Amino acid sequence: MTRNILIRNPGGETSLVPEGAIPTEAQLHEALARHPELVPTTDLGLGRTAAIGIESRLEGGRSDLVLLDSSGTVCIVEVKKADNPDTRRVIAQVLDYAASIWGLSVAEFESKALSLPNDERDLATVIEDELALPDETGDRSDAISRVLAGLETSLRTGDFVLAVAAPRIPDGVQRVVDYLGHRGQRLFGIEYSYFEADGTEIFVPRVVAGPPASASSQSGAGLLGDPMSLDSLLEQLPPHQREPTARLIETLEATSATPQWVRYGIRFRSDPGRYVLVGIDTTQVWAYTHPRGPFDQKLFDETAAQLANLNGGQQAKEYWSLKFTRDPSELIESAAPILRDHIDRIQRAAAGYN
Repeated sequence: MTRNILIRNPGGETSLVPEGAIPTEAQLHEALARHPELVPTTDLGLGRTAAIGIESRLEGGRSDLVLLDSSGTVCIVEVKKADNPDTRRVIAQVLDYAASIWGLSVAEFESKALSLPNDERDLATVIEDELALPDETGDRSDAISRVLAGLETSLRTGDFVLAVAAPRIPDGVQRVVDYLGHRGQRLFGIEYSYFEADGTEIFVPRVVAGPPASASSQSGAGLLGDPMSLDSLLEQLPPHQREPTARLIETLEATSATPQWVRYGIRFRSDPGRYVLVGIDTTQVWAYTHPRGPFDQKLFDETAAQLANLNGGQQAKEYWSLKFTRDPSELIESAAPILRDHIDRIQRAAAGYN
């Protein structure tokens, strides 16, 4: 049965436009590249979203569309032909792209994924312009910090949103997407209906496959999320990490900063717009400091060197992490005084710039 849409102008004249076939894959690709808003991001569990990559050069090829939302979640969209029945190719390609950015630092991700034609902005500027809402004083730096910290966590955990877009998602692909969605993968299939009348084109998206609605809606809360109780933070950790983590928090509470416990970590605010985030998860403990503040690089280099001496430190441009290469209790306790001193020094430096 042919579907129609009704167009009614202000004068009351109406016309029915029948659904047609999108002439080429390139036409859908072009529409999404020019208007990323055609991706139904709310249905994918995403917040305010900006395109940061169009034809990004990732390992294995060029990713059609890379999006970033206000919580720092990365979304990769791959456009496919309606008549492509090769389930392995359709699914594997988008998974390959996700695997290629998993574990990257924010700087590495920016160098690979940021690709906006005729747009010379860096990633921080795109975030500031399109994702960071100002606070009551008009300052955006607080929101920028949250997006960058969430992006770092998204890259480290591999918690991405993936989507296959096509005029029609073949039944075999839908089944695989649904299966992976029910197994916890945030993978979606998006179909686009196409209508054309007198040269006017209309694209209508709808999600036809993916994780259960409850799972996708919960994912939209973001990686950092709202402040939570200390007990809730500890409960999300494996039992053997709870006691050493509680001791780490006790040590860090002795700093001059005020902590908030959020999903995946502990947030210590210094002056407005600057954060030190100390996170704990199942594989590592990590420290992140807002990179846009006017801090002396020596502060970061000294902290990185001390963490590296614990035989598990890994330095990146925006954060330092210690992977659990031995007993996590020992590593967490060894890192605690280093992180405490780092937070205190950042606090004193921030006060000196005010």
